[in-house]
Amino acid sequence: MEKLRAKKDLLFWSVFFVFLGRGLQLIFWDAPYRSIIWDQQLTGPFIEFFMSWHEFTSWLAVDRFVSLFTRFQGVFLIISAFALFYIRPKAKTFRALIHLASLQLLLVAIAGFWHSHHQWPYLLEYSLQVGVGQLYLKSVSGHAPLKWAKVLVAFTFIGHGAYALGIYPTPGRFFDMILAIVDLRESHVRFLLNLAGSFDIVFGVALIFTPRKFERLLVPFLFIAGCWGLLTASARWLSYVEYDFFWMSLKLWGPEVLYRISHGLVPFWLVYQTNHSTTTRNYCK
Repeated sequence: MEKLRAKKDLLFWSVFFVFLGRGLQLIFWDAPYRSIIWDQQLTGPFIEFFMSWHEFTSWLAVDRFVSLFTRFQGVFLIISAFALFYIRPKAKTFRALIHLASLQLLLVAIAGFWHSHHQWPYLLEYSLQVGVGQLYLKSVSGHAPLKWAKVLVAFTFIGHGAYALGIYPTPGRFFDMILAIVDLRESHVRFLLNLAGSFDIVFGVALIFTPRKFERLLVPFLFIAGCWGLLTASARWLSYVEYDFFWMSLKLWGPEVLYRISHGLVPFWLVYQTNHSTTTRNYCK
C-alpha cells in the first residue's frame, strides 16, 4: 500500500495530533453527552412519550450506551490518526475517514458546548480542531484553503480571548497554569490574561477582515500566534504534571496537549502558505 509521502506538512501533523489527542481523551475519560441526553427541556417531550423522565434517568442502559459510544469514538479517532500514514490521499476511503472523524469531533464539540451552558466562545475555540481535517482534504486535493484556515484560526483565538478577557467567566485553571509556571501576584496574572485576550481577539478579527493585498502584514502576527498556540498547549503539561504520579498526569493532560498542538501548527502553516502565495503572485507579475 502506497504511503502518504509528499503531504506530511504542518497541516498533516495538525490533523494527526487532533485525532490522536481527542481519541485518547475519549478512551481514558469521557465526553459530556449526558448533558444533552439528560436535558429535560430538550429531550423530555420525546422521552416522556414512551416513559416517565424518572424512569429514563434511572435506566442504566442509557449510561452504559453513552460510555460505549464514547469509547468507540476514541478508538475510531486513533485508528483514523494512524491510517493517515497509509491510505492514499485521493482514495475514497481516505476522504470518508476524514469526514467521519471530523463528524466525531463536531459531536464532541457540541456536547461540550451544551455542557458549558451554551457558551459560544467554547464552540468557537474548537473550530480549528473540528475543521482541520477538512482543511487537509482541500490541501491534498491541490488547493490551499487559506481563507477557511484563517477563519477557523480566527474563531479559535477569539473564543480563547473571550475567556481570557472575562467576557465569559474566565476558567480558574487559566490562573492556575500561569501561577504554576511563574511566581506572580493574582493582579499581574489578570493583567497578562487581559493582554493575551486582547491580542487573541484583535488578531482574530484582523485575520478575517484584512484584505488579501495586505495579507503579508499578518505574517509576524501569525508567527506570534503559532508560538502562543504551542505555549498554551504545553502549559497544560508544564502546569499540572506531577512526576510522582507521572502516568496519571500523562493520562489526564497528555491528550489535551496533543489536540491543542494544532492551535500553533496551523498558524505556522499559514505563515508558509502566505509567504509562498505572495512570492508566487509577485513572480508571475
